[in-house]
Amino acid sequence: IEITDTIPANFSCNCSHERIEKAIISIGKKDIQSMIDEGKEVEVKCHFCNHAYTFNIEELKVILNRAKR
Repeated sequence: IEITDTIPANFSCNCSHERIEKAIISIGKKDIQSMIDEGKEVEVKCHFCNHAYTFNIEELKVILNRAKR
């Protein structure tokens, strides 16, 4: 059997700012508050595609308000 056609293999990550925000929420209020207290932007990279997402202090405060624990 000879295969003449190739199937392109493309990787497409489904990460997004919202998904990374949910990951931050999952670490809990105490750690989110610690990030806010440091007073610096936080950069989170997707483990799969290495895309960097940045969250400023105001965004972290909104995330903190959304966190339940």
